[in-house]
Amino acid sequence: MMRLLLCLFGLVCSMAPTLAFAEEWAPCRTDGYLSHFDVRLTAQPCDVVTTVNVPYRSFRIRMRAIHRRSSPMSGDPAFTASMNAAAAAIGEAMNRMGPGLRLGDVTVLYTNMLSASSAEGRDQFLRGEIQAWTSALAPRTDYSRPGGPRECPITYYKGVSRSSDAWLRFVLAHEVFHCIQFNSWPGMPRDKWLIEGSAEYFGYLAQPGGDGEGDRYIGQFDSRIPGTPLLGMDYDAVAFFLWYSNVYNPPGVHGFVRDTHSLAAAVTPDMWMKFAQAYQDRQVRFPDGRPIPSHPAGGRSKTIGATDDFTKPSNPFTINSYTFVFPRGKAYRLTYSETPEDGREAWRKFDGADWAAPPPNVTTCDGEKRYRVLWTTTRSSAAGRTRVSSEPASAGACTCPAGTWQETTASTRHFVEQSAFGSRDRHYLSGNRVLQLNPDHTGSFTYNNVEIQVGKPGDEVWLHQVQTGGTHFTWKIVNGMLLTVYTRGVNLVTLHNEMNTRSRVISETRQAGAQSIGHFFHCDQTGLHLTQNTHVPSYLPGAPAFSVNLDFARLGDER
Repeated sequence: MMRLLLCLFGLVCSMAPTLAFAEEWAPCRTDGYLSHFDVRLTAQPCDVVTTVNVPYRSFRIRMRAIHRRSSPMSGDPAFTASMNAAAAAIGEAMNRMGPGLRLGDVTVLYTNMLSASSAEGRDQFLRGEIQAWTSALAPRTDYSRPGGPRECPITYYKGVSRSSDAWLRFVLAHEVFHCIQFNSWPGMPRDKWLIEGSAEYFGYLAQPGGDGEGDRYIGQFDSRIPGTPLLGMDYDAVAFFLWYSNVYNPPGVHGFVRDTHSLAAAVTPDMWMKFAQAYQDRQVRFPDGRPIPSHPAGGRSKTIGATDDFTKPSNPFTINSYTFVFPRGKAYRLTYSETPEDGREAWRKFDGADWAAPPPNVTTCDGEKRYRVLWTTTRSSAAGRTRVSSEPASAGACTCPAGTWQETTASTRHFVEQSAFGSRDRHYLSGNRVLQLNPDHTGSFTYNNVEIQVGKPGDEVWLHQVQTGGTHFTWKIVNGMLLTVYTRGVNLVTLHNEMNTRSRVISETRQAGAQSIGHFFHCDQTGLHLTQNTHVPSYLPGAPAFSVNLDFARLGDER
């Protein structure tokens, strides 16, 4: 396994003649030992420049720097300090990943040689392109522990200029993790997305600031993921491992690498879509909390016709990003079919709404609408089929305020969490409210499992409540106001309450009056807006105003 020389950095240490030999590293005189570091090397004398400790749990792991006596090298205090810092960073990263990692002593051969040209599978490397590499066929130097981990041999090649400490820590951490892989999980697949992607992640865990090279592989991931499956990647797969660590923390990455036998078995369709959404939202972060410098491709743009019928091609483990444009003045109906078991699709309006399931309806009564659309698969070559039909605004589908309207999440949250008493203990959790205004001037206002919480667990008393039901009415427009008259019958909201105390939970179901509709209204490209004058209860002068303004989107436009 190797770390490419992204820019031509050279040795951290200075190369200069020494007047006296340091401690000799005897294994170098053994036939075949140095060939683990570079096949061009034969048995010859080597000296130890410095030896430092890698502080992983209770284990005693040594990391030594050696050089061939024929390529002299000084062990000045600055170099020793750099090696100590690298060992400490590697040990801390190992501790963060948790117990169970196996690593033998690390031997880093610093050489004034350029890396040789080579061919590894589909990869061709020219002379001097590799900064460091680790052999999968690690030698054993401590024969007193035949069951113990093998030595970790790392070769650090010559460049044309001096390296930074950050570069040294990152590169050594990357290569050391290959040794952890060989020793801890000798049967792990040799898939490059797993081998190199996880090693690159470990580099960031040990050196949060990166390698000083501008995070090149993040940019490569951006350019490749629309068409190149994760299975076809190597170092650039680090973007996935960084996200996995964001969700499951470093011990989760440890478990993922340990237990993965194939990509398809390790990454479920739901997991891949969650990663795709986080990636598109630019929410993937480095271990130190910084956002990765990712710039996801905008994807193709498709203008939806009045009638349309199209399949959604998808290479497994790629991210397919599209912009769907719905022209103004129509009500579109969408149906989805032929979706494979591993197919996933998510839509989001361009106004910053959350990702949601594909909508059955999109209306553009007041202007063009755009959606960012993602679809993914993990086995199939297509994510399904979408059919579109529509009717023009003149057919009545766009008449305002007639229609089916779902209250926006922000509006429901504001209504639930405000209080005329100034209390901040009310919390909206989930659910929505739907306003139905039929063309025949009948209608309803429905509470769909609106879940709220008053107080919080741990308080002396706190309430969990789910609201269902709603009102039925006739409606009319008078002087710019939407007015309703309740129809005869039960027009109440049902409250499902759980009153929690320190000693017990009291459950009850009761009914309460629902929100009435008597508002000024207007429609625009974002939806239907109902407004009322705010007021302060007369018995609470100085209390906050209680707003009953409501915002709705046509059902299907926002979830």
